[in-house]
Amino acid sequence: MAELLFGFEYIVSVFCSVIALSIKMPDMICFSLLFSFFVYYFYCFYIISFLLLSY
Repeated sequence: MAELLFGFEYIVSVFCSVIALSIKMPDMICFSLLFSFFVYYFYCFYIISFLLLSY
Protein backbone atom coordinates (compact mmCIF):
# COMPACT_ATOMS: atom_id res chain seq x y z
CA MET A 1 0.00 0.00 0.00
CA ALA A 2 2.91 2.34 0.63
CA GLU A 3 3.92 2.00 -3.02
CA LEU A 4 0.51 3.28 -4.11
CA LEU A 5 0.78 6.32 -1.86
CA PHE A 6 4.27 7.04 -3.15
CA GLY A 7 2.97 6.79 -6.72
CA PHE A 8 0.14 9.20 -5.91
CA GLU A 9 2.60 11.74 -4.51
CA TYR A 10 4.67 11.34 -7.69
CA ILE A 11 1.61 12.02 -9.86
CA VAL A 12 0.74 15.13 -7.84
CA SER A 13 4.28 16.48 -8.19
CA VAL A 14 4.23 15.81 -11.95
CA PHE A 15 0.95 17.67 -12.37
CA CYS A 16 2.25 20.61 -10.31
CA SER A 17 5.37 20.84 -12.45
CA VAL A 18 3.21 20.63 -15.60
CA ILE A 19 1.09 23.55 -14.38
CA ALA A 20 4.21 25.57 -13.57
CA LEU A 21 5.65 24.83 -17.01
CA SER A 22 2.43 25.85 -18.78
CA ILE A 23 2.45 29.16 -16.87
CA LYS A 24 6.08 29.89 -17.78
CA MET A 25 5.93 28.62 -21.38
CA PRO A 26 2.39 28.69 -22.86
CA ASP A 27 3.56 27.05 -26.10
CA MET A 28 4.56 23.96 -24.07
CA ILE A 29 1.01 23.31 -22.82
CA CYS A 30 0.23 20.65 -25.43
CA PHE A 31 3.46 18.79 -24.80
CA SER A 32 3.06 18.94 -21.03
CA LEU A 33 -0.55 17.72 -21.25
CA LEU A 34 0.50 14.78 -23.42
CA PHE A 35 3.28 13.97 -20.98
CA SER A 36 0.96 14.15 -17.97
CA PHE A 37 -1.58 11.87 -19.68
CA PHE A 38 1.20 9.39 -20.47
CA VAL A 39 2.32 9.41 -16.84
CA TYR A 40 -1.29 9.04 -15.66
CA TYR A 41 -1.91 5.97 -17.85
CA PHE A 42 1.41 4.49 -16.79
CA TYR A 43 0.38 4.96 -13.14
CA CYS A 44 -3.00 3.26 -13.76
CA PHE A 45 -1.21 0.33 -15.38
CA TYR A 46 1.17 0.24 -12.41
CA ILE A 47 -1.72 0.06 -9.92
CA ILE A 48 -3.49 -2.70 -11.87
CA SER A 49 -0.35 -4.81 -12.16
CA PHE A 50 0.43 -4.22 -8.47
CA LEU A 51 -3.06 -5.38 -7.46
CA LEU A 52 -2.85 -8.42 -9.74
CA LEU A 53 0.54 -9.41 -8.34
CA SER A 54 -0.58 -8.97 -4.73
CA TYR A 55 -3.32 -11.60 -5.09
